[in-house]
Amino acid sequence: MTKQEINEKKLLVSAILFTNKVPVEEAKIIGSFIESLEQEINGLKDEIEFYKQQCDDLEMQIGCQE
Repeated sequence: MTKQEINEKKLLVSAILFTNKVPVEEAKIIGSFIESLEQEINGLKDEIEFYKQQCDDLEMQIGCQE
């Protein structure tokens, strides 16, 4: 998902909360929760990328030894 798509989804969530008259403080809590999930996902993506690089490095080492 691109940053633009993510921002569009955030706006959609905001519109839904506003339409359903969710109190501002509760909407902030929901927004904060979504932000924390987004940060966690980004951290996990970075971790996956790190392990992929580790695997690539090991494959290179093994390939060079043969």
